[in-house]
Amino acid sequence: MNRVENKLDKVLQASSSEPLESISLLTTESQELLSSLPVNSVDEFFNLEKKLQIDKDLHSSLENHLNIPGCSTLRSLVFNMLKKIFVDSTAEEFSLTGKSLLEKPKQKFVNTKCFHLVLKICTRKFGTEADMPGIRCAISDWFNQSKSRRQRRKPL
Repeated sequence: MNRVENKLDKVLQASSSEPLESISLLTTESQELLSSLPVNSVDEFFNLEKKLQIDKDLHSSLENHLNIPGCSTLRSLVFNMLKKIFVDSTAEEFSLTGKSLLEKPKQKFVNTKCFHLVLKICTRKFGTEADMPGIRCAISDWFNQSKSRRQRRKPL
């Protein structure tokens, strides 16, 4: 029982200490942008990307926001981070490389700041276990499954 309590204390400490400190350094506009996640449109996503290029405090706050304690596998970490960035309807407009076999071309995720944040967090958390093909595969799968997730949640 003590082991479980110790682990829980560590998780709570990690999840509650840093994000609050970094959010206070943000401008009001950046705070609103961070609190409006997940993004509801492609335009909102690219607005976030523009802000990330300019505002280093927003970049570090988003990194803290996406750093999810308790994910035991690389795949679950990637899926949970992407869920915090995109709603499924917006995710349908993206793919890892921007290619689509059946539909119109999609938006590229691979060259974005958010992609690099996902990579950074994965490599920090899993070290050598976080190989690039594994991360890319998880991201690609998550985007490919977005339509199914949205349809499953749709009321009949």
